[in-house]
Amino acid sequence: MLHRLIDTSVWLDVAQDIEGQTLIVIIRVLALNGRVQLLVPQLVIDEVERNHERDEAEMTRSMSAHFRRVRTAIDEHGRKPGSGPVPPERSTT
Repeated sequence: MLHRLIDTSVWLDVAQDIEGQTLIVIIRVLALNGRVQLLVPQLVIDEVERNHERDEAEMTRSMSAHFRRVRTAIDEHGRKPGSGPVPPERSTT
């Protein structure tokens, strides 16, 4: 079994990144299968819990900004003439 200690700042950075979410799922599966054990001090747990809502809101803002950039790129470069506009953005709130 592999044992790992991950610092608070690393967890918070991973939680705020969309690719980090994939890493969290992989770590969770490995932990559930007994292939890795995370050594997590209570301080890290407390800080992750305290910052969870803020990180979730930041992830939502980041994803919304990403989709706006994709929509703009499609409007500017990827639409066939006469195909109409991209459908309006739906609210996530």
